[in-house]
Amino acid sequence: MSTKIHDFASQARLRTSLPPQTITSSVQGDSIDMQTADGPCFAIQVIGTVADDLTVTGKIQESADAGSWTDIPGATFAAVTEGPNTQTLRFDRSLRFVRYVVTISGGSGNVTLFAAIGQQYKTI
Repeated sequence: MSTKIHDFASQARLRTSLPPQTITSSVQGDSIDMQTADGPCFAIQVIGTVADDLTVTGKIQESADAGSWTDIPGATFAAVTEGPNTQTLRFDRSLRFVRYVVTISGGSGNVTLFAAIGQQYKTI
């Protein structure tokens, strides 16, 4: 299977796990069913503002049933202490569902952010 995407809009499954929002504590994003996708995955984390003394760490988790979650090795964004900041990463999943999880640590205040996960649709 080729992992080269020629027509992104029709060949990639891109879903929002965490819609754009302002948060003050750690959050688990929505689960995404990737049953119709195959091959390497990618994730996008966009951070707008970060309050002083906060550290933002995002990662991707996977699950067979959207009930019990485990971290995907290598699917962790670099820690962020100030915005704006945009990061992407590539990873491989072995289970059907994925989600974005963000940890906020180090102080009080808020963070504005967004996260999406994608993968190429299966081809026959």
